[in-house]
Amino acid sequence: MNYPIKYIIALAVGAALIGAPYYFPKESLEVLFVVWFMLIPVAFIVFLVYGIIVYTRDMKHSIVVSIKPAEAIMAFARREDELRGVKRSLYEEVSNKMKKG
Repeated sequence: MNYPIKYIIALAVGAALIGAPYYFPKESLEVLFVVWFMLIPVAFIVFLVYGIIVYTRDMKHSIVVSIKPAEAIMAFARREDELRGVKRSLYEEVSNKMKKG
């Protein structure tokens, strides 16, 4: 619970909405349903807009690298050759130590 005040406020509003029809006339229940059915799409739109804003703000800090597929494959091949050479030298070093030891 990072923000306990938000949870307390949400709990109080929810309790008020659920308990209101017991203390008010029948029309208040109809109003509750109308407000609730309006609140769901509005909340969806608000969260959607908020998510888009956060996403675009985070995209400003991202780095986009464009490289041609052929260059990428050649870079992977070079790196693989380097790793193969390192493995070969380590294997030779270990085998020489085993022969001496």
